[in-house]
Amino acid sequence: KAVTLPSKLERIEMYAFEDCRLLPSITFPSTLKYIGESAFYYCYALKAVSIPDSVEEIGRQAFYDCNALITITIGKGVKKMGANVFYSCNYVHTINYNAVNMNDYWPYSGNTEPSNAEWFSGCGTSAELAIKIPAYLFYGFNSDSNHPQTLTHASNSVLQEIGMCAFRDCYITSVTLPSSVKYIQKAAFSGLDSASISLPSSLIYIGEGAFSGSVLTSIDIPDSVQYIEKQAFNSCTSLTTIEVGTDVNYIGNSAFYNCSYVTTLRWNATQCGDFVSGNEIFYYLGRYPGAVALTIGANVVSIPANFMYSYGSTSYSPKLSTVTFANNAALQTIGEHAFDYTYSAFTTSTWATTTWRINGSNVSVAASNFTTYSRSTYYQYRWTK
Repeated sequence: KAVTLPSKLERIEMYAFEDCRLLPSITFPSTLKYIGESAFYYCYALKAVSIPDSVEEIGRQAFYDCNALITITIGKGVKKMGANVFYSCNYVHTINYNAVNMNDYWPYSGNTEPSNAEWFSGCGTSAELAIKIPAYLFYGFNSDSNHPQTLTHASNSVLQEIGMCAFRDCYITSVTLPSSVKYIQKAAFSGLDSASISLPSSLIYIGEGAFSGSVLTSIDIPDSVQYIEKQAFNSCTSLTTIEVGTDVNYIGNSAFYNCSYVTTLRWNATQCGDFVSGNEIFYYLGRYPGAVALTIGANVVSIPANFMYSYGSTSYSPKLSTVTFANNAALQTIGEHAFDYTYSAFTTSTWATTTWRINGSNVSVAASNFTTYSRSTYYQYRWTK
C-alpha cells in the first residue's frame, strides 16, 4: 500500500522500512532532512523515489536492492550519501540529479581510491541545478542492458565541474555536456564506452587520465582549453583523429600515449609551452596501421621543444606521413628536438619519404640535415640542425 509521510517529519532512521516488499510508493514531506542507513532496504515494489530538496543526508544502502525502481530524483539539498545507496537497483532508467553541493565520495580514509563507489546502479542523469558532479558519483557500473546508458543535461544547466572518477568505467554510450562545464577532473570519463563526445567551448581543464582507455574515435579539444594533464587520453586505441585547440599552453606526460591508430593530428595551439624531454606526449602515435598526417594551424607561432620526441626510443616513436603548414602560416620557431627520433611512414632511406608542405607546396629538405636510423623495415629521421 502507498505511504504518505506526515508533513512535519524530519528524520527516517535506519531500517525504518526495511523489507517492506509490497510497498509500491512513498511520498516524502518537504521537511525531511535525513534518511538513515538501510531505511528502505529490500523494498522490492518501489518504482520511483523522489528525494525532496530539504534532505541533506542519505545513509548507506538506504535503497539497496530496490529492484523495481525505474526513476530516481535527487533533490538539490543533498550534501552527503553513504556507500551503496542505490546499489543493485538494476532496472533504473532515469536519474535526475540536482544536488547543488554534494560532497565528494571518499569511502576510505587517506588517499586510497575505492574499488567501486556504487552510489547508484545506473548512469542516466539530467543535471539541472548541480554545479558539480562529485567524485566517484557513478563510478564502476557494469554493462547490464537494463542500466541507463546516456548522459544528458537540462537546458538551463549550470554545471561547471565533473569530479574525479565521476563516470569512470561507466558504460555510457551517449554523452552530452552543457555549455557551462569548465573542469573535467582526474579519470572522470576513464573507460568511457561512447565513441564520441562533444567538449563545450567553456572547457578550461582536462584532468589526469580523464578519458584514458576510452573508445573515442575522435576528439576535438576546443580553443578554450588551457591545460591537458598527464595521460588524459592514454591508450585510447580507437582514436583516429585528434584536433588540439588554440589556447592549450600545457600538456602533461603521456597525454596521448599509445594512441596508436591515429591517422590525423591537427595542431592549432599557438604558443604551447615546451614539452619536457622524456614525457612522451605522443609516444607510439600512429604506429598502426599507417602513419599520421600532421597539420600545423595557420596561427601557430611556435612548435614546442620535444614535440614528437621519444627520448631516444627506436621502437615507439611517433610515425608521420606528412607535415603540412597552413597557407600564410605564422610559424616562427620549431623547438629543440621537436621532430627528433620521429619515424617516417615509408621504407626507403631518403628524406623524401616524409613530405613537408608549406603554403600548399611540397618542400625539399636536404638529406644532410637529417641522420638516418634503420630499424626493421622502417627508417627514422633525426633533426640535426
